[in-house]
Amino acid sequence: MRKKLFLITGISFILFAGCKQFVADIEKDLEYWSSSAHIIDIVLPSSSNDIDGYPCVASNDDAAITLKLVNPQNYTFKTPADLGAPSDIVVFEDGVQGSSGAVPVHGIDYEFKQTQTNEVRLIYKKAFLEKSEWSSQNLSASITLYNREGRKFGSRSSKLRANSILPEPKGIALLKYSDGGKDYYVLCFKPEGIDKKINNNTELLHKDLSEIYIKKGNEPTATYPLKFNSSNTGFDISEASEVLISLGKTNSLKNDQVPAGMSPDPLPAGPWVICLKTDVEVSTNSPQTTYNVWLKDEKGLFSLPGTKTTNKFKLPDPKISFSNDMNNVFESGVYTPVGQPADSTALLNGTQDGQPDGSSAENAIPIYTAYGNDIRLKIKVNIHDSIVAAGLEIKTYVYRKTESGFQLFSDSTVSGGNETFVELSAKSEEVVYRLESYAFLSGFDDSESFVKYYKVIRGVNGDTAPDVPVWGILKKAVEEKTEAGGTLIVRGEIKATNSSGGAGNHGEIEINKDITIRGKTGKDVDSINANSSALGSNHHRIFNINANGKNIRLEGLTLKNGKKSNADGGAVLHKSGNLHIKDCKFENNEVEGSHKGGAVYYEDGTLTLSGSVELPSTGEGKNDIYIEKSEKFISIASPLTTENVARITPKDYTIGGSQRKVLGSVASVNLASQVSKFTVSPQTTSGGSQKWIIDDRGFLQKLLTGGSSTDNWNTLVTALNSVQNGQILYLSGEYMPNLNNAIIMSKSCTIRGMGDAVLNVNKTGTMFRVLSSDRLVTLENLEIKNGKDDTYVLIADTEGSFKLKNVRVNGVKKLVSSDSGDISLEDVTIQGDSDDPVISLGGGAILGLQVPASYLNLRGAIAIPGKIKLIFPAGEDNYKGCIKVCDNKAYALHLDFGSDYYTVEGKQVVFVDPNTGISLADAVANIRVAPSQDNQAWFISDDGHLRKR
Repeated sequence: MRKKLFLITGISFILFAGCKQFVADIEKDLEYWSSSAHIIDIVLPSSSNDIDGYPCVASNDDAAITLKLVNPQNYTFKTPADLGAPSDIVVFEDGVQGSSGAVPVHGIDYEFKQTQTNEVRLIYKKAFLEKSEWSSQNLSASITLYNREGRKFGSRSSKLRANSILPEPKGIALLKYSDGGKDYYVLCFKPEGIDKKINNNTELLHKDLSEIYIKKGNEPTATYPLKFNSSNTGFDISEASEVLISLGKTNSLKNDQVPAGMSPDPLPAGPWVICLKTDVEVSTNSPQTTYNVWLKDEKGLFSLPGTKTTNKFKLPDPKISFSNDMNNVFESGVYTPVGQPADSTALLNGTQDGQPDGSSAENAIPIYTAYGNDIRLKIKVNIHDSIVAAGLEIKTYVYRKTESGFQLFSDSTVSGGNETFVELSAKSEEVVYRLESYAFLSGFDDSESFVKYYKVIRGVNGDTAPDVPVWGILKKAVEEKTEAGGTLIVRGEIKATNSSGGAGNHGEIEINKDITIRGKTGKDVDSINANSSALGSNHHRIFNINANGKNIRLEGLTLKNGKKSNADGGAVLHKSGNLHIKDCKFENNEVEGSHKGGAVYYEDGTLTLSGSVELPSTGEGKNDIYIEKSEKFISIASPLTTENVARITPKDYTIGGSQRKVLGSVASVNLASQVSKFTVSPQTTSGGSQKWIIDDRGFLQKLLTGGSSTDNWNTLVTALNSVQNGQILYLSGEYMPNLNNAIIMSKSCTIRGMGDAVLNVNKTGTMFRVLSSDRLVTLENLEIKNGKDDTYVLIADTEGSFKLKNVRVNGVKKLVSSDSGDISLEDVTIQGDSDDPVISLGGGAILGLQVPASYLNLRGAIAIPGKIKLIFPAGEDNYKGCIKVCDNKAYALHLDFGSDYYTVEGKQVVFVDPNTGISLADAVANIRVAPSQDNQAWFISDDGHLRKR
């Protein structure tokens, strides 16, 4: 007994000692907590979370975060406004900008203050919030408490963004719109304040409006894009036009369209009105259908969820297929990207791998109708006959897309059967339809609504299965199915084959009526391929046009691989009618043997080209255009945009010895700018062949070539001996005299090079000499080379003149001299470093009228490395050599006045054409003068006069 008492006493002592320590720890902790302050809760203002999980506040006023405290000592806390306050009382994330664009400033962008003993607030100023609208930056802040003595307590952070919730659509009015003679309800909503502006009235507060959500009864919620229009004066409903309509297309209901004793709603004031079209026909007997509408912004904030009835069975969903009368593809012209109608059921139901599923207008299922026939679809519900007999009904809506959105095209209800039919018309090139169909029967849940989008595409499309005979369809479409004056669209490649789907899929296409055949995308994508190499003996041309008085247009197509072995016209035989080819390319078309017109055989009617036309040809009969009749020519209706258009092969190169026209144009086209885009097949002659070119008027002109360079020269001499005033002679190749025997030019004419023309002086002396007054010889587009060092290549006397345009000069020290007439240079480049006068001007006696000067007229790009000698006699009976600047350029010239310096001194020698826009002072800036024989330095002053330095 005594031992037990001792044990109890010991245990009690130990326990007492332990409790004493435990009590001491509690007292210590209580002392610590009673002398500290802590944030125990953060109360945000009214907010909603965005898609990133951030609470968002509005910017219409200041917003305050309230921090609840435990503050047993009733501390007063420092704020950033206090002198010497720590910098980390309120800390925002890096990069956050205040209302001024700099870091947030206390007192301007935010305020931190103690409002109660157990409460402090962080207040975000309105301007700071506006700067941060649309969740554009995080306003999260770390807050640290310091008491007046500087003691630091714990920190807390809060997440926050500024993003004002879109206003709730209010002010619902019930209106109507009309379609097809029927009225349908329109529900109008007005979100008050949607047009409010912030940031000094520069930006719409709700510019981040993104979508409108619409819930019709218990149907799934539908979402449509909804933004402001470009002028911020209303809503842009273009992407929501399927369901929205402009206020201007609505009307108030009539009195007899509302319950007795009620007045129709007036039209609400615009422009911020959302008008929702419904498919509910206006009637007092119409079912009451509720629509819920709310707005959503880009960060997922909303301005404002189905019912399943048990013990009711859902009917099977409708399925779509082509009607049986569509299955003969040659007769119907109907097919799809996956093939013939019978093979396209999976595609029509949106379950074809790799093809559009029809879930939206953008993913509409394509259906081709080559002849423009209506598409007939069958809608069928597979179900037991007893259920059908019980009164099964199928409801179908067809909507057609218009400029203002999808409009109801047809609706139907079939009772007592399990299939129905709809027709989709192709009245334009592409029409998008939305088809909705569902089955219903009392005692059953309605089937799911079958909703698919279809795009009916008119024209012949090569994007399909190989067993679709697209060439045969094209042929039938042109010859039989397209009405006169109609347009047939071609998409992709239409290729001829020996067979396709067991049927002939080749043969030339005959045209005898007004028709336009046009590529949908253009010649780089859309083509008609006669595929001659694969057809073997079945090869053929593409079109045979015999349509007297009719208009045929081929646009945006490549016509290729046509071939005829026993007749003319490899791609097109144009026997009659008015054929207009626009933006087309002819490729690899040919005729064999002595037949003509590899690309086009043009016999009669008219042939017109425009736009980007290409007929690359390697020779006669190889993709060229053959013109049969001498009075026929090709007309250009608009400027041709390709550099190499076509090779022309005329049957006759002249008409009774007179020039023959092969090109013409409408008045608005500068024909001269177009002729260089055509070449002419050489004419076969008894002596070999004669080359021809087309002049600026569209007439054929002989190209003066004779073989060798000396033969060419002799040919040129012969031509110049009989040249007429104003005539243009065309050169190609090299022309070189073998004797010093200058050609005396007695007529004004032009010698024009065609690509590679070269006048090789061969160091013989002068090539051309003009001795008659008022005679102008023009040299264009050629090269002059190898002059004789002490003799001018070109000499003009007795008021004769030369003009050089686009001329290159090499190896010539003395180019041109004129004692009286003008010399005009335009885009002339002289190569070399000779110090001799490469040009000499003036000194000749004045005959008849007193002309004060002969001018060197300069225009375009000019490079003259040698000197220009200006002869300036003292008397009044001689021409004075001068410079005239005819372009807005300061030419680099080196003038030499020989022995006439002191005669010229103080006289004007440089002039400016007043139409150039350059001042005389600027024009002479790069002109230097050689010193006179006594080494006196000279210069041209700003007024164009020669003066001593």
